This record gives sequence, structure tokens and C-alpha cells, in this order.
Amino acid sequence: MHGQWGCVVGLDEYDGTNLNVAIADNSTTRPANLISYPIDIPSLLGQTSAFAGFTAGTGSGYQNHIVGNWHFSETPGAANSMQQ
Repeated sequence: MHGQWGCVVGLDEYDGTNLNVAIADNSTTRPANLISYPIDIPSLLGQTSAFAGFTAGTGSGYQNHIVGNWHFSETPGAANSMQQ
């Protein structure tokens, strides 16, 4: 996200047991998780594969939402070293 907040990086990681979410601002290392939610995603979906996508909303306001970079890895912890 750019503008008054600068660039904000959202990090979502699923390690097979927990869905971990962190947000970083001008950082080169992964910060501590804001959310760590225990969930069995394959059981919830009823399958072991899924599609990933992006969405954003502002209600009745206007805002640009830019995905400036995206990385996918099947190795948990791969997002611990961030590049901007």
C-alpha cells in the first residue's frame, strides 16, 4: 500500500497446522505474527489443493490497492526473509 502509510507488506503463511499473519512497514525481516490461527485447511476444503487470489475493499470510499510483488512457496518459513 502506498500513500500516507508508505509501503505495507502483508505476510500470510500456512505451516500445515496454523495460519499465521503479519504486517510489516519498511522492514527486511518478518515481524512477529499478529494472528496465529490453528486450522486444518485441507479438511475444511475437503481437498489438498486450492487457488490463491487477492481482493480488497473500502466500502463507499476510494483507494488504490496495488499488489506490487507476490511470492508463493510450498516451504513454510520461506517468507521470513523479505525483499521489497
